Amino acid sequence: MFRVMNCFAVLTIIFSSFFLYHIKSEARRDAALLVTLREDIRKEQEMINVLKAEWSHLDQPRRLQDLAGRYLDLRLLDAHQIIALKDLNEF
Repeated sequence: MFRVMNCFAVLTIIFSSFFLYHIKSEARRDAALLVTLREDIRKEQEMINVLKAEWSHLDQPRRLQDLAGRYLDLRLLDAHQIIALKDLNEF
């Protein structure tokens, strides 16, 4: 009777040891993954900040006005180019 209970206790301890080792290895793997994901998130946030700064530079009104003057053939609007809304129905 004691021999059967001792064998059962030993098998239970062995099974528990393997199960605990498995859980521990999964926890370490998940912790390493978490560190990697946090680093990736930090890098992406830095990239977003760089892109926001670049957009702020590219979106400056003075810069856009200079580019428009240099590359677009824009002229002032003449008075005869303005029509009334009712005249649009004819087209």
